[in-house]
Amino acid sequence: MAQHKDLALYEYAKDFLDVNTMPLLDSRKPQLIKIIRDLLTVKLGEEVASGVAGQLGRLPLISTADHHSIIQHPLFVNANIISAIPLVEKPELELNYLVVLSFASVSVNNTSGYARGIIFHSQPEAEGRVYRLPILPDKMKMGTVYGMHAYSRLEVERLLKRIRSQAYRGFVSPAVAESLEKIN
Repeated sequence: MAQHKDLALYEYAKDFLDVNTMPLLDSRKPQLIKIIRDLLTVKLGEEVASGVAGQLGRLPLISTADHHSIIQHPLFVNANIISAIPLVEKPELELNYLVVLSFASVSVNNTSGYARGIIFHSQPEAEGRVYRLPILPDKMKMGTVYGMHAYSRLEVERLLKRIRSQAYRGFVSPAVAESLEKIN
């Protein structure tokens, strides 16, 4: 804030695309891109892996802003919107992916997010109230995001059952429950 306080958000965000060269690190960039590509091929397939590798080769932008939670709450969405602002003037860059790297020290119960599940605001009359619906069980909250397994089908089905129960009891509005079920 002290360094950039006089800049409009748009002007500040434009600096994100200014990737400084670092000869020592740049010499190892192909190695990192290959590792990312290999990992993504296994998880997301060759098409996505190839696209991400090509994008990183053209412009090596990697986000760490939302590395520890589902992108579902303004806290995380805003970081991605801000990152996308400079792209309005540079459509030729064709940045189709937001590459995010997580780190081993972030626990699933990290206070800046809710990696165990979904966090949202529901009822207008309960303004300011934040709801947390877990996907991962409480016993996993001290695990690290980096090493955590992907959400299983069974865990998602339990969440949907919990959402229906919350809606039935009036804790979650029917409209919110319906929209959460559509995410499935």
